[in-house]
Amino acid sequence: MNNREKILNVSIKLIAERGYDAVSIRQITREVSIKESSFYNHFSSKQELLEEIFTLLQEDLDQNRISLEEIKEMAKKVSLHEFLEYRLKKFLNGWTNETARRLWYVISQQQYKNKQAAELIVDETEKSIKMYETAFRIFMAERKMKQEDPYFLAMLYGFSFRALHLHYTYRHFAGIINDTDFSEMHFLLENFSIKYSV
Repeated sequence: MNNREKILNVSIKLIAERGYDAVSIRQITREVSIKESSFYNHFSSKQELLEEIFTLLQEDLDQNRISLEEIKEMAKKVSLHEFLEYRLKKFLNGWTNETARRLWYVISQQQYKNKQAAELIVDETEKSIKMYETAFRIFMAERKMKQEDPYFLAMLYGFSFRALHLHYTYRHFAGIINDTDFSEMHFLLENFSIKYSV
């Protein structure tokens, strides 16, 4: 691991634990065991470092997207429940990675202070709702889902999932739950698929 990667990893850890404003470049470089001046060989400022952290989260989110072709293929082969279970497993796999989890802590903290963070959260939420709307429309066309308004159902499921994601993030960060307690997300998935499957 090179110094830039070390700086990023340490920064993500410290900012997730203490908050962006409470972490100094001096603390980061001390933890990485480099001179403070060496930080500037990799980043021009702490703000640029934060923007790089946002970029890492965006790249992680982009890797977990599902294509229209994948949705169409799944709609032919699996039930609504199996599709939602597949999407939930993809999401939960990200939570087994400590760095990915910390990236969410950082973005969650910054979304009310930083326009770029807020835009990233809004963009990701809108993409998620659009993906569910598209998927539900396709599952309805395959007669595997009740004929309802797909946009409404996407908002119902997507925003419920997002709220549970935030709830989980806060509880996990506070040490209230462990890494395997996703019962509310499974409860949402089970009940949604029972209610709207054909």
